Amino acid sequence: MTAGEAIKSIRMALLLNQAEFGAKLGVSSAAICSWELEKKKPRLHHIRTILEMAKKLKLKIDAKDFIN
Repeated sequence: MTAGEAIKSIRMALLLNQAEFGAKLGVSSAAICSWELEKKKPRLHHIRTILEMAKKLKLKIDAKDFIN
């Protein structure tokens, strides 16, 4: 799974649109879109928060997905 796919799967599991998910992370919907499309990577503190969300949802997301 790519980082973008992982981010989108977490967002979808939370039943949030990009703006709502972005608000939870303190970023814009444009940032979420660029992460999901793999145009940009989230910063480390955002990755940590995203991985914590995945853990709470019991989703199997590997931190390695965020490293290229």
